[in-house]
Amino acid sequence: MSVKRILYQIGRFDSSIDEKVNFEIDDKPYSWELSSFALKEHFGEPTKVILVYPVSILLNENALKGIKDKLNKGAIEGIKDKEDLKSFYEKIEGIASKPEEREKYIKNPWEYLKEHPHSKKADDFIVIPSIGEFLGKKFYSPLGNIVLRILIDMIERYKSEPFDEMYLDISSGYNIYTYALVEAGRLFLTLMKLEDFLNEKDIKVFIAITEPIIAGSSPDKKSGSNPDKKSPDKNYKIFKDFQLDAKGFFYFPEKPQRNNEDAFSEYAKRVSKTIKGEEDRKLKRKINYMLYRAYLFYSALKNNLPLVVYYLCVLKEHRDKEIKE
Repeated sequence: MSVKRILYQIGRFDSSIDEKVNFEIDDKPYSWELSSFALKEHFGEPTKVILVYPVSILLNENALKGIKDKLNKGAIEGIKDKEDLKSFYEKIEGIASKPEEREKYIKNPWEYLKEHPHSKKADDFIVIPSIGEFLGKKFYSPLGNIVLRILIDMIERYKSEPFDEMYLDISSGYNIYTYALVEAGRLFLTLMKLEDFLNEKDIKVFIAITEPIIAGSSPDKKSGSNPDKKSPDKNYKIFKDFQLDAKGFFYFPEKPQRNNEDAFSEYAKRVSKTIKGEEDRKLKRKINYMLYRAYLFYSALKNNLPLVVYYLCVLKEHRDKEIKE
């Protein structure tokens, strides 16, 4: 059975978005604009790439100018996807110089970012809040809001089309956004492990990162080499096996779904035998039920689920005496 994977990476926007980089994964070469695209080719189907764009990503005056200069100089001639790049620039050319166009973008970034050449190669993308000031526009969002936006997307995709492994590619930098991506992945893993605790499903989350991609050395006067151009002969290794772990989980002695029986039936049966002379099925069912609740309750404690949520949603149906028992 094939392994279903999903890859998340913070999107890029600079004057070299059309330039491919030579990557290396498990000693095999790949040439792509983003490391997540290289990982997708390496893994094969079914694998999906989801790009995460901060809303301010296109408010980069230097990148807009650099792309315009390249287009004017014909620097992208011969590039397979040059038409996509030209179409993208035509869509965004007014953002730097026209405040009304800038506001239009901020109100509806999806309309612009869907033309990004990387978006067309990815399986989907999302837009997250930004932090900072760009082209005179100030952005602020609590870090928790950024994490939550990514987390919601992860959960929705998992619910609609469950996957076995998730990779968080942090190669593209952007500091706070990569932190938010990893934090969302950690929370997702914790929540899904708690929810799937009785289903014997073991979802895995990994961190992927590329060797630092550093511009060339000082320009050679004789050869006229460009210090900003990445070396075409350099292969950048992608490290993909840093597995995240959900801490704080406990395990009952009985494994869930063993032989398709209730996870606690056998355990409850043994416990009921300690009650002298008691063979009542009703009591066994009650013990089984209480053990199940204890299972969830203790897991909630270990994973810092607010007790008020647990109390309001689950425990209010029980009398105080039953809860203490």
